[in-house]
Amino acid sequence: MNSQTEVETIEQLEFTRFQPYESVNDLQENPENDIVRERAYIPSNDLIDYVRNAVTGGQYPYRAGTFETMRLYKVFDTTSTCDRNGVVLLPREKRNSSPNILYYDSPEQYMKHRKVIVSQQDVNRWYERNTRLFGNRNGDGKFNKVEYDSMVKEGLIQ
Repeated sequence: MNSQTEVETIEQLEFTRFQPYESVNDLQENPENDIVRERAYIPSNDLIDYVRNAVTGGQYPYRAGTFETMRLYKVFDTTSTCDRNGVVLLPREKRNSSPNILYYDSPEQYMKHRKVIVSQQDVNRWYERNTRLFGNRNGDGKFNKVEYDSMVKEGLIQ
């Protein structure tokens, strides 16, 4: 591993635009049977609403389906283990047939929260896309529609 890759990895691990974060791994009570249940994440399933951070529930200034949400790391949870509100389902409950949509600041935040691994190649690809679309690695510049159209033609965005 060369020093440039090591520097990029350290920068990526420290990358979080919306600090500070506290997890909202809160518990939900079910009034019907007083069972306390864990919330795994905060989904953003409503297309007309502003998206929320899956870890904290904090609202981003972007509406679902807009170009601006491309600044965020978007994941679809298709495991059916959580209901539409991100609450963990009990074994006897009907599985959720719709995927939950989750937004994170970065792939690193997703990996830390869900305890999964995303390949370094996919992480680098996400950062490269943000650099092209928003002018820098942090994705905090203005959206570049011309670059977006170019990436669509190249097959990098579908």
